[in-house]
Amino acid sequence: MITDNPFIKNKMKGNRAEDIFRFMIDSTEGLKLFEYGLEKYNNEIKKLLGDSHTITNVKIRQMPDFIVFKQKERQAYLIEIKSRSSDKQDFWNSYKFTYSQIRHYIECWNEAYIIILLNKKPYFSVIKVSDINHEK
Repeated sequence: MITDNPFIKNKMKGNRAEDIFRFMIDSTEGLKLFEYGLEKYNNEIKKLLGDSHTITNVKIRQMPDFIVFKQKERQAYLIEIKSRSSDKQDFWNSYKFTYSQIRHYIECWNEAYIIILLNKKPYFSVIKVSDINHEK
């Protein structure tokens, strides 16, 4: 392994998941992909926000990764990409998210979709944030 640093490992997995998603959309006729997330858009804003947790700052910090535009229908979709992998027997329970991990999407980006790339079949799952049962 290149690094044992968990942050760098997770960043690499996330970048790989985004690359796979980008390839899938770019290979599909009638869809157009736009980078949207803060890390890709403007690192200076990220630095200026710092650790401030106002509603607006949190919303900016938690912007979904992409906008996918379905050209024929003139419809845009907000997309957040996540990556999960597990060697555990109980795979389906091992890739779930805690409320604290997705709270900001529920509160700020309820109309977004979370696409989870998995290391086992079905290899990806699509979840509309507004459909998430967010009982704590």
